[in-house]
Amino acid sequence: MKNRSVILVSLITLGLSLLAILGGVLHLTVPLCWWGDTLCGILFLLAMASQILLVYLNDRAVDRHDYLGQRLHRRGYFCLSLIAGGLLLIMLLNLMIAIVYTRRYDPFIFGAIYFLYFAIPTTGALAARETMLAVKRGFPRRRGRRIRGPVKKRRFKRTAVVLSYLALFIGAAGLYFLLGGDRSVFFESAPQFAEIFISGFSLFHAFILLSVAVIVLKLQNRPGSAGALFVGVLGLACFALNLLPLMGTPATIAAAEEVYSGTFGSAGVEQPDGPSSEKHFQNKPFSLPAYFLGMPPGEYRFKKDVVFYEGSSGVDRGLELRCDVFMPPEDRIDLPGWGTALIRIHGGAWIGGDKGFANMMQVNKYFASRGYTVFDLQYGLTDLVELTLPALQSRVGPPGLIGPYTLDDMVRHLGLFTRYLASHADEYGLDLDSVFISGGSAGGHLTTALALALSGGGHPDLFSDELKIKGYLPLYLAIETGFLPEIGVAPEWIDVKLLVDENSPPCLIFQGKKDGMVDFRTAGRFRETYRALGNDKCAVMEFEWAGHASDFYFPGYFNQIWIYYMERFMASHR
Repeated sequence: MKNRSVILVSLITLGLSLLAILGGVLHLTVPLCWWGDTLCGILFLLAMASQILLVYLNDRAVDRHDYLGQRLHRRGYFCLSLIAGGLLLIMLLNLMIAIVYTRRYDPFIFGAIYFLYFAIPTTGALAARETMLAVKRGFPRRRGRRIRGPVKKRRFKRTAVVLSYLALFIGAAGLYFLLGGDRSVFFESAPQFAEIFISGFSLFHAFILLSVAVIVLKLQNRPGSAGALFVGVLGLACFALNLLPLMGTPATIAAAEEVYSGTFGSAGVEQPDGPSSEKHFQNKPFSLPAYFLGMPPGEYRFKKDVVFYEGSSGVDRGLELRCDVFMPPEDRIDLPGWGTALIRIHGGAWIGGDKGFANMMQVNKYFASRGYTVFDLQYGLTDLVELTLPALQSRVGPPGLIGPYTLDDMVRHLGLFTRYLASHADEYGLDLDSVFISGGSAGGHLTTALALALSGGGHPDLFSDELKIKGYLPLYLAIETGFLPEIGVAPEWIDVKLLVDENSPPCLIFQGKKDGMVDFRTAGRFRETYRALGNDKCAVMEFEWAGHASDFYFPGYFNQIWIYYMERFMASHR
């Protein structure tokens, strides 16, 4: 019976691994339809799952002191380590794209990603083949040459067990944020770094934790014991629960399409003033292979640390504000965003954060490669408020930007940038009648304040009147946070809903329903403010399993869907 099970799973693993390799090649070389691309991704997931199952079955069947059994036992450790470590490296390598400004390292980064992606099913195919050969030679009948000496040093084994248990318990604890959302005890004061790395990365967690659980079972080698049962159940539970965001993706896409088309019409890619630019847009809301293989940025140019304001008096004395500018390749007027400015404002609870990596820099690269000129801004950060958790009191941001700045000062700093933009429009080849603004969390609040104030025209002393806001796109809109009155003076910056009128520009909002820092109902209440004034140009995309900053992983479930609609929103309103 054991032989039959092992042979069957070996055959399945071999077949799925070869198909996964083929699917990865097709994804990278051939434009696939949605279902074909999804099938390629599913084959990769099934190949990993069957490989983990094969390792587990081998470990239960082999005599570890037998020559063939020992080879399969060690091969199992290698397979599991490659899955866990390979997936972790793929995740980190994809994040590196958002760290480095230049495209110089992209071939090396994506080369490493592709190598690891294909190495996992290749190793699975080899493991399946070796298992079938071992069965043919008499496995698991305990034949062959005996291995002399200890198999593992005890100290190394104990360390490996402790580290594996630690990884399992951390992964299980992370599920609290995934499942709890705004019902968690950390609501409005959650450690943001925890939420960032839960929901958007859950597919990595699923297979990493399942692999770690089988590693623990192999190390302890106590089949049928209470400890083995506990580890097995914990590993399977972590695996299943971390698959929930992926399983919910079709429903998320359907809901997003309904919201978008119901508010703004078809999510087509025809521009009102030109031919179709479909080849420059994502052709599907979500690609499962791209979740692992990444989304390489196209061509772009950039200028780093461009100074747009130097303070010389008052609270701004010594303050220097900079921006990064990401520009499209020269003379590409065929790109859908050509001549349009996208202003991006970082989050960080008004006390921290920065442009660049902290503001999901790969978004800048992506839209610059689509023709937009993207400005990633700094503004003054406040030290007038203390948050409740020590982890958030470190004020991770450039020290020179932190001071006794109020919301009024922050909005004024953004207004200074609008004057800079107006005076440098020709330098960047911009049409000032086509400007968009986007930002997340605290940046979502400032995005909304800037867009509404500019379009309303009621603050000519703060902003350039040459800019025309065609739309704005806040994410996890933090406009009802309790300490806003502590750092604000003017009521319209404390409650930005006061700025909404019947002519306010179109608005598309990203909101996760598992957000432990911003109540997801906030975005809905803001939309109702639009509707109460007879303005139906505000739409809220609610992502069922998304937490705070769940767009941090660029090729993740939520950000892929968001970018798909974000680029269509801007193309249709520019």
